[in-house]
Amino acid sequence: RIVADWLKRLPREEHDTDPLNIGAAFMEMTAKLISDPARLMQAQMGLWRDYMSLWQNTARRMMGMEAPAVIDSPGDRRFRDAAWKESEVFDFIKQSYLLSARYVRDVVTHVDGLDEKTAQKVDFYTRQFVDAMSPSNFVLTNFPRSSWNCSKSRYARCLLNTA
Repeated sequence: RIVADWLKRLPREEHDTDPLNIGAAFMEMTAKLISDPARLMQAQMGLWRDYMSLWQNTARRMMGMEAPAVIDSPGDRRFRDAAWKESEVFDFIKQSYLLSARYVRDVVTHVDGLDEKTAQKVDFYTRQFVDAMSPSNFVLTNFPRSSWNCSKSRYARCLLNTA
């Protein structure tokens, strides 16, 4: 109800800034989502538990101990470079992204009460956003491991040569 009242008070513009009605679809999804706070809280607790496991396993690896992955991405081409598994930092970044991506997708796909068209729209744009936020899409985390072995004085040249 709060969201609906807020939307009614928004001024109507001559030119529609959201011709695909994406904002309204996400507002409807959010309204349905907050109508079941127990489910949302359960999902958040699961995410928190997984992040605690990730922190513990990363700390173990940094101390030289073996630790299993909290979440893995077999077959995901974005993380095929060996640095994503061998480096504790890159592995943490990858697993952190995968946990967050799974959380967002799961929360969005399990919202009850959305009509099929709105659910498909929300799911599609959520996947686009989640994929865009992949650490493999950012320059500092998307170049071969050999670039990290460059000396500081040659860093920029190494970065340019591997892009």
